[in-house]
Amino acid sequence: VSAENGERFRARTLIIAAGAWNGSLASQLGITLPFTVTREAVAYFQPLPDAGTPSHSMHSMPAFIPDYFADDGHEVYVLPQIARPKDALLQTQDHTGIKAGLMWQGLVLHTPNEIAHPPPDPEAQEAYVNHLRTAIRTYFAHVSHTEREVVRCLYTTTPDTDFVVDCVPGHSNIVLLGGFSGHGFKFGPAIGEAAADLVLGASPQVPLQRFALDRFNEAPQ
Repeated sequence: VSAENGERFRARTLIIAAGAWNGSLASQLGITLPFTVTREAVAYFQPLPDAGTPSHSMHSMPAFIPDYFADDGHEVYVLPQIARPKDALLQTQDHTGIKAGLMWQGLVLHTPNEIAHPPPDPEAQEAYVNHLRTAIRTYFAHVSHTEREVVRCLYTTTPDTDFVVDCVPGHSNIVLLGGFSGHGFKFGPAIGEAAADLVLGASPQVPLQRFALDRFNEAPQ
């Protein structure tokens, strides 16, 4: 593997888990991935400070998955407040409030340059966030109807919205992880264990046929 600074790394096995950049890396191996990269947004809404406000923490509030809230055909999901432990192994930016988003509604990014530098889309973002405001206003009486912050992220989605956890065709020592389609984070530990088994030559404890690359070669039934 050659880095941009000229440094080179050699290993017997390799895991490619580059998110939205998986496609450009796989193309160097002669592989075309059927991934669609989109720029998505999520918004955080703060529970009201009133004395009667119920807890919106992960210990009290359930997660609402797509299809629960149908706002003009848009699939809205809402997650409770999640407090990150101070001694967490992975230190990430701390966002407060309940999290709301839409599934697969963002701007499609076609080239590596667009992925690295997505074009501005303020009108689309405003329409996107307005759907979230409507859902919060309709279903959450004890939450501010104005978002505290909006955060952008990238989705890499497969045609069937399932993951890819497989060896690269023709390269049994290269494992590809990707196409998590906006919901792979929930399966991180299992995906990590499966990837470790693949590179170590062990039999994965999780059945991986569903996540094989060659499923995209099959003709539709």
